Amino acid sequence: MGNFCFNDHNERELLSLAIAGDTSITAESGNLISGRDSSNKVDKAIQAYFNESDHAIVNLENPVCDKGVPIVKTGPNLRSEPGMGLFLKKLGIDAVNLSNNHIMDFGRDGLNQTIKELNQNEIGYFGAGSDKNDAARAYFFEGNGIKIALLGFSEGEFARAEYDKAGAAPLEMSDNYINIGQVSRTADFVIVFVHAGNEYQLVPSPRIQRIYRSMIDTGADLVVGCHPHVPQGIERYGKGFIFYCLGNFLFDYKVQNNFLFDMGYVLKVGFGKNNLKSIDIKAVKLDSGNKLKFIEKQSDFINYMEYVSGDFNDLLKLTAVWEQEVINLYGSYKYFFNPGIKSFLLNKIFGQKNILPFLNIFQCASHADVLHTILKMMHNGQFVRDAGIQRYLSELKVKLKNCYD
Repeated sequence: MGNFCFNDHNERELLSLAIAGDTSITAESGNLISGRDSSNKVDKAIQAYFNESDHAIVNLENPVCDKGVPIVKTGPNLRSEPGMGLFLKKLGIDAVNLSNNHIMDFGRDGLNQTIKELNQNEIGYFGAGSDKNDAARAYFFEGNGIKIALLGFSEGEFARAEYDKAGAAPLEMSDNYINIGQVSRTADFVIVFVHAGNEYQLVPSPRIQRIYRSMIDTGADLVVGCHPHVPQGIERYGKGFIFYCLGNFLFDYKVQNNFLFDMGYVLKVGFGKNNLKSIDIKAVKLDSGNKLKFIEKQSDFINYMEYVSGDFNDLLKLTAVWEQEVINLYGSYKYFFNPGIKSFLLNKIFGQKNILPFLNIFQCASHADVLHTILKMMHNGQFVRDAGIQRYLSELKVKLKNCYD
């Protein structure tokens, strides 16, 4: 089962958690939760997997509201209709991470209605709040003599909280490390959800690896990544584990011509008195009928995760792969390198709509990381496709797709 899936039979399980990734059932497809019956949307085997655990958590990637005004931002404004809280409760979800780039898509009113909906259904939440300090507070599960803390941080983009503004707890390393260290002194285990990275990339960037490893060094036992929308690798680092991205769980917003978007996996963790007792992962897929099911080729998925995770200790290779990923991303950033960019900036940037993509580049560190890498490679004369690494990236996509077919 790989060095990240195990069951220590010498350790007694005191608590168990099931953890799933990005979840968004948009209001535009509200018929999918008609009657709030989770069995219409999620296969019973997945619900049983949740019910076998003491608690279950997802990343809720949108507000649940019928109020609020869509904020001005880049990308879609997502929301679920009221009733999503009851749907999640029937699915077996006990807490949700709200620290993500969509939670403020309908402003403070949307966040307030979301929190009210969660409270009405006795679902805990963390990662967002009335201000930066409130958003960074931990949520706790306790039982059988152990205490598990949950924290959520996000690059946030247009959703980030400030000291005088509601939103998602921002990914700011100095503050986050202090927060993790403080919580680790009051809890037996600390799980940190991080909503960051670059979408649809199968391998994390070296910058993301440094951040997530530092969170383990600071006191986290598990770091759980979200946002890239595809399964990424798993790393056993120090005393903890890093799940770079769980991929999507239940996400009905469709990205055209991107088969990766319907893929993800669910994580189950067993906790002993002083150590992790067990880790298990199972891949899930949203089928053509928009119903979430376990895939049949679970062993193939485990083998894929071992394969994609094999080079995390080789920083040179990880960097080389990341640089080739950046070359593939260039089309989304090339407007920065257009010969007419100076004229564009002078004539257009002062309009709010035109400034948004530029603002997002500089307020989201993962976007800035891509731009910085492009400029550095161009400066060093290295902005050239490497045929071997490009084959490797293509091979990863084929291997992953074969698991889910």
